[in-house]
Amino acid sequence: GSTLFPSIDALPMCDMVDLGELCPSLVRLWVGLGWEKQIDIDGDPYDLDVLAFCLDEGMRLPTKKDFVYHGNKQNTLKTVHHRDDFFQGLPQQDNETLMLELEHMREELHEVVFVVLIREARIKGQSFGQMNSCYLRVYDKFNSRQRNLFKFDFMKNFRHLIDGEATAIEVG
Repeated sequence: GSTLFPSIDALPMCDMVDLGELCPSLVRLWVGLGWEKQIDIDGDPYDLDVLAFCLDEGMRLPTKKDFVYHGNKQNTLKTVHHRDDFFQGLPQQDNETLMLELEHMREELHEVVFVVLIREARIKGQSFGQMNSCYLRVYDKFNSRQRNLFKFDFMKNFRHLIDGEATAIEVG
């Protein structure tokens, strides 16, 4: 599909983007996390998760329900939903998906921060520095058509910023 930015490299690091200003017609926003199946030297697969922290104007988490992940499928406003959790890693497709209903968000939800982490990374001795591929993409979808707004390819674009022992990455 079409892309608003030719590459994430076009955005300066640490810049904030207001998607409401950039794409005022957006009704829903999708966040997809993908990685290729990878097994560590002990035979354990990498299992990544995408988490959403739904913050208020004071940049606080209002309730535990406003932390959205595979174990808590939606926030208190019912505007951020965890949709899929395929833990093995699929080649070139999203393994986890979040959906944000922008049209129903109210002022109480000031910002959504996403964190990508490797589940049980410390126990298994896994880190992003050992991974071959991992991305987080932000897109909109109408029927079966998708339009990427951003794609963060961690191994391609940000490997130099990821500590070899990092087990979590904050985006947003």
